[in-house]
Amino acid sequence: MSNMRKISNINGYVEGTSKWPDFDKKICEEGNVVFTIPKSKNIYDAPIFFNPLMNLNRDLSILFTKNYSEIINRKLRIFEPLAGIGIRAMRMLKEIPENIEEIVISDYNKITNSVSNYNKEKLNFTDNLHIFNRETRSLTLDLAENKYKYDYIDLDPFGSPSPYIDFMWPVLNSKALISVTATDMTALCGVYPMACFRKYGGYPINNQHNHETAIRILLGMVVRSAGRHEKGVIPIFSISVDHYAKIFFKIENGRGRANKSMEQIGFSFTCDNCHGIYYEKIDGKIPKCCGDLQKAGPLWIGKLFDKDWCERGLKSLETMKLPSEKRIAKQLLEGINEEDLKGFFQISKLCKKLKISQPSFSDLFSKINDEGFRVIRSQFKDQAIRTNISGRQIVEILKELTEK
Repeated sequence: MSNMRKISNINGYVEGTSKWPDFDKKICEEGNVVFTIPKSKNIYDAPIFFNPLMNLNRDLSILFTKNYSEIINRKLRIFEPLAGIGIRAMRMLKEIPENIEEIVISDYNKITNSVSNYNKEKLNFTDNLHIFNRETRSLTLDLAENKYKYDYIDLDPFGSPSPYIDFMWPVLNSKALISVTATDMTALCGVYPMACFRKYGGYPINNQHNHETAIRILLGMVVRSAGRHEKGVIPIFSISVDHYAKIFFKIENGRGRANKSMEQIGFSFTCDNCHGIYYEKIDGKIPKCCGDLQKAGPLWIGKLFDKDWCERGLKSLETMKLPSEKRIAKQLLEGINEEDLKGFFQISKLCKKLKISQPSFSDLFSKINDEGFRVIRSQFKDQAIRTNISGRQIVEILKELTEK
C-alpha cells in the first residue's frame, strides 16, 4: 500500500473545523452512541437526513460486520458511501472497536458533512473515521485509482442502489462482504412494474409473494452486475421489512465463480388458482399447474440465507446489546429454517384474494402441524408465514378453517 496516495489528500476529504452549522441542536441516542443532529419538525424537514426507523438496518450491519471480522480473524477496512451523518460507522467504532481498522464515509450534502465532523470530534474518532464530501460514483473511482480496497461496503441509498452498484466492485478485497439496501419498494413489489424493470432489469409481480420476489429481483440485479466484473455472489442474509429490502452477500473473484452465480438467475411462476410458486432457470421449461401462471424476473432463484452465518449471528446476539435484538433473532431463525421451509405466503393478502376471512395464526399453525408439515412466522412481511406445505394445500386449509 506504499504507492497509495494519503487518503486525506484525495479530493473532497472533510478536514479542520468541527463548527456546528447554524441550526438548533437535538441530542439523540442509538445503541451506545450519543450524537447531535439539527432540530426539526420531522425527518423530511431536516437539513440533513437521519431516519431513526432504520436502527434495525444499522443493527444488522454491526452484527454481520462483527461476525465477518471474527471469521477472517482481522480488523476490517470499511467503506460506506451515501452515509448520511455516519451513525452506522460511529456505532461500529463505539460498539465493536476490536473489529474495525478504519471506516471511510461520504455524503454530498455539506451540512451533513459538518454534522458528521462535529460528532466525529465529539466522539473522538479522529484517527479511524474519514469523511468525504463527494458524489458517490466519482469518489469510488478515485479510491479505486489510488488502490484503496475494503473488506466491507454498506450501500444504503435513498431509493434504488442500481445507479451505484457497478462502481463498488473495484474497491473490494477478495472475498469481501457487501450489504445493499433498497427503499423503493413500490417498484420492487410491483406497484410500479416498469420502474422496477427500468432500474433492476427484472419484472415484478404484485401478489402475495411480492416481498420475497422483491428480494430476488434485487439480488438478481446484484449478481448480473458482479458477473460483468467476473465476480460471484453468495447470499448470506436477506430481509424485507418496514419500508426497505436489505441483502448481505460475500463475493468471490473469478469467471467460474461468476458463471456459477449466473446459473441461479431465472424466473418465478405463480399459479393464479392454487397460489403455488415455482422457480425455473433462464433456459428452463415453463411449469404447468392448475391455473394461469404469473411470471416474474429475471431474478435470483437460489438460497437467500446461509445457515452457518445465521447460526453464528444468533450466537453473537447472546453477548451483544443491540436495540433490535428480538427482531433480528426471529429473522435469523427464518434463515436457519430456509432449507426446509421454502413456501412463503402472505396470509392476509391470500385471504383477501380468496374473499374469505382470515383465521387466527394459532388455528392455522395447529392445522398445518396436524397435517404433518412445519410452519414459522416470516419476517419478510407482517401476516406472512414460511412453510413446507404446497400452495394448493394452504388454500384448502384456509377455506376449511373459515367454514368452521
